[in-house]
Amino acid sequence: MFNRLSNLEYLNLQNNQITSLSSSTFQYVTNLRWLYLSNNMIGSLSSYAFSGLTQLQYLYLQNNRLTSLYSSMFQGMGSSTQLRTLDISNNRVSSISSNTFQYMTNLQTLNLRNNMLTGLTTSNMFYGLQQLQTLQLNGNRLSSISAGMFSSMSRLAYLYLNDNNLQSLSYNVFSGLGHTYFQILHLYGNNIHSLPSNIFSYTRYVVQLRLDDNRLITLPSSIFSQLSRLQILRLNHNLLTSLPSSIFSQLSSLTSLYLNDNQLRTLSSSGFSGLNNLRYLYLQDNYIHAVAANAFNGLSQLITLNLQNNDVTMPPANAFNGLTNLQNLNINNNNLTRLLPNAFQGLNNLQTLKMQNSQVQILAPNTFSSLPNLATLHLHQNDIEVLVTDVFNGLGQLTNLQLQNSTLHFIQPGAFNGLLRLQTLSLNFNSLQNITTGAFNGLPALQTLQLQDNQIKVIQEDSFTQNQNLQTLNLDHNRVQLQAGALNGLGQCHTLSLSYNGLKVLPADAFSHQIRQSLVTLDLSFNQLSEIPSNIILHLSNLTTLHIHHNMFTTLQANSFSGLGNLVTLNLYHNKIKSVDSFSFRGLSALQSLNLGHNQLDYLPEDLFINLQNLQTLNLESNSLRQISDGTFQAQSHLLTLNLGSNQISTVPVGALANLSSLNFLDLQNNNFKTLNIEAFQLLNTLTNGTNLNLQGNPWVCDCQILRTRFSMSGAPFESTIICGIDVNPADIAGHALRSLDPQSLRCEGPTVLSFTILNISNSISTGDNLTMYCETTGFPNPDLELLVPTGESIRPGDCANGTDVCMLSNGTVLVHSVEGDQEGVYQCIASNPAGYAHSRMSITLNHGPDRPGSSASISVATFAGSVCGSVLGTAILCTLVFLVCSKRQQKTPPPTDQSVVFSNIMATSEDSQDSVRNPCQLSLSGSTAQAKGRPPRKALKPPKVQKQAFPQQPPLPTTTVQEDRYTLAPTSTEVYEEVCVPQYEQKETRHTAQAKGGSRRKALKPPKAQKQSVPQLPPNPPPCFEETAIYMNDSEVLYMNEPQEIYMNEPGATAMEYYQSLQNPSQ
Repeated sequence: MFNRLSNLEYLNLQNNQITSLSSSTFQYVTNLRWLYLSNNMIGSLSSYAFSGLTQLQYLYLQNNRLTSLYSSMFQGMGSSTQLRTLDISNNRVSSISSNTFQYMTNLQTLNLRNNMLTGLTTSNMFYGLQQLQTLQLNGNRLSSISAGMFSSMSRLAYLYLNDNNLQSLSYNVFSGLGHTYFQILHLYGNNIHSLPSNIFSYTRYVVQLRLDDNRLITLPSSIFSQLSRLQILRLNHNLLTSLPSSIFSQLSSLTSLYLNDNQLRTLSSSGFSGLNNLRYLYLQDNYIHAVAANAFNGLSQLITLNLQNNDVTMPPANAFNGLTNLQNLNINNNNLTRLLPNAFQGLNNLQTLKMQNSQVQILAPNTFSSLPNLATLHLHQNDIEVLVTDVFNGLGQLTNLQLQNSTLHFIQPGAFNGLLRLQTLSLNFNSLQNITTGAFNGLPALQTLQLQDNQIKVIQEDSFTQNQNLQTLNLDHNRVQLQAGALNGLGQCHTLSLSYNGLKVLPADAFSHQIRQSLVTLDLSFNQLSEIPSNIILHLSNLTTLHIHHNMFTTLQANSFSGLGNLVTLNLYHNKIKSVDSFSFRGLSALQSLNLGHNQLDYLPEDLFINLQNLQTLNLESNSLRQISDGTFQAQSHLLTLNLGSNQISTVPVGALANLSSLNFLDLQNNNFKTLNIEAFQLLNTLTNGTNLNLQGNPWVCDCQILRTRFSMSGAPFESTIICGIDVNPADIAGHALRSLDPQSLRCEGPTVLSFTILNISNSISTGDNLTMYCETTGFPNPDLELLVPTGESIRPGDCANGTDVCMLSNGTVLVHSVEGDQEGVYQCIASNPAGYAHSRMSITLNHGPDRPGSSASISVATFAGSVCGSVLGTAILCTLVFLVCSKRQQKTPPPTDQSVVFSNIMATSEDSQDSVRNPCQLSLSGSTAQAKGRPPRKALKPPKVQKQAFPQQPPLPTTTVQEDRYTLAPTSTEVYEEVCVPQYEQKETRHTAQAKGGSRRKALKPPKAQKQSVPQLPPNPPPCFEETAIYMNDSEVLYMNEPQEIYMNEPGATAMEYYQSLQNPSQ
């Protein structure tokens, strides 16, 4: 394979699927020095697999499937190979034959970790490895090692036997390793429970010994006596309960001793004698409850002592004798209920003392007086209720004092005496209620004071006058009501936090002149402020950050922030802001970040941001914005991030975004975008370079309008966020990404008004009653609804007409509250989508006839559905109906009227003019709905002019009671069967109505001419059809009336009788 690569020195074959190597594989690459065969599937190596590789120095076979190693495997590399490194880690090797490595006399590193070796018992297993320096056997399953196994490795320096299953070791297991090269021995992570006393006599030059994470219970007192050069000893995570005296006496070179996580209970006197060079002693996480006097005697070089997580109660006064160089003492999480004066005597160089969560209740005066160099003191999470005078006396070098969460109630005057260098004081999470004058006297260098999460109500005047270097004051989560002079003296304070205090107002004199000049950051968030505290913030000329979010602001007046010329960050999110003045942000020329999210803004003045030329981040998410004017962002050429998510914007603001040349992140998620035209798509792609744009969560309508955008998609990341809306698309495309759809599936269907009906009236209603109408529509995309009311105003879902009580809901329901005279007239429901529009009208008219005694005022209503009337022949039939009504009036004097309301949808249709004189009992009524192209009309359509017809005389109408029948129409169906009113017998006529499909034709289709049918002769004096008769009202609603006096047409005020009279007398 490699016969022409005789000069090859480096060959990398890793990460393949090689399963075996033949003896001739590498015979021609005799100059190879690096060979990488790792991460393959090699299960075995044939004899002489590496024949000819006499110059090979580095061989990597890790992460394969080798199960055994034998001597012939590496033969052929020469009697004395040049191999320096052999890595066979992470295989499945369970056995190694004798003399396997006999020719690897120059090998320095042998890595056998993470295999399946169970024992090192084969003689001469490692024979020939005279130059080996590192042997890695960790991560196997070793349970036994024969004595003298490593004796031939005269230069071995690092032996890793950790993470095996060793339980015991013979005393001479490490024989032969007594040379000066051997330095590191790792035995951690085994199950060793005991060790012979002289086991380390053969490893006297070792400098690091790890016995941690075993099961040692006791140790022989002389076990470490030969390890005079040992520097690091790890005995942690064992089961040691005690230490023999003088066990460490010969470890004069030891610098780090780890005894943590054992079961030690006491520290005896002089238990660590002989450790003259020890610097780090770790005793944490034991069960120590008693520390004997002079327990640490002789540890004069100790720097760090860790006793945390024990049960130490009250150490004696001389417990820490001899620790003259100790710098860090950790006694956290103990049981120190009380500390005696001079408890830390002798620790003159101590710099850090940690005592948190140690049950300390009382701190006596001068407790810390023997710690002149202490810089950090942690006393938090204790039970200290009172700080007495001079409690910290002697701590002249202290810079950091932590007293948070210590149930502190009261601070006596002079408690902080002597703390001349203290810079940070944490008193948060306590129970302080008042800050008295002079409470912080004696702290001239104090820079940070944490008082949050207390119960502070009152800060007395001049409480901080001696803290003139204070830079940060945190009063969050209290009940502070600032008084005049409370912040006097804070001339250097640049950060003041007053969040979560329930502030409703800020007195003008609450901020001193000095703090007004120094403040850089002010946090007034999470309060109850209802007005911008202009009387204060207008004078904060150096302020750069203002947090006033989570308050109760409803408006932003002009010049609300004038005077803040250096302001860089302004956070106003989570308020109740509904309106902003055009000049609200005037004067904020340096502002870079503005957050107005989570408010109630529905409109942005076009010049609102005109003065914010340096704005880089603008957050307007979670408002009620419906549109963005073209000039809104005209001055924001430096804007980098714009968040308009979670609003009600329905059109991508192309004009407004066109000027944002620096924009790199735009969030438009969760708005009301339904379509994305090609111009908007191209602009967004250019602005964001196709990477940082979020459009998800919008109800995208995937119809024919978005087809060009679909074809323009090129795989930009933001395209995946355009998901076809679930509720506004057909099921086969809803929930799919637009770019994944076949363009042929994008279609449009014109709208249809299925019905415009009355829902809550069975006969008539009285003045003051509530009226509910319902406009049912269909089409794709879902049509937008609009209601034209008699006042001429336009109502959309969610709006209410000004001055009326008419509302339209998103589902098409119309609510008319308390019907009065000003609600009479024509109501028009308009449905529109990109394929066209459809509309249906309903006329509600009050009759003002004489009142019937004892009756309440009621309303007479007529409805007219559709803007396209029926044919002229249908009009003739309507006139016949009018004639019958007139005839009835001539035959019978009607009872007093009751201002009753009749709803009708009486577009009559007939086959030809000869049927216009048909008996009204055989008259079929049908509704129609108009479809037209373009913008829906804003005025009610007038009916077509009715042609005059001659009406024959009819016999008098008897007063016979007639059955009530329902007229049921389905104007959108292809074929409609209508029941007609016939006394004693019924006759059915079949009518046909046409429906426009897909919005392709914009005019209402005329019905096909119906076949003539024979009409049986009526008996003499046929019963009337309009007395005590059910009259069809609106496609699917049947309303009943008693002797209707007038039937209203769609023109307000024009009655059927008036139409009839106008036909009889053309001059009218």
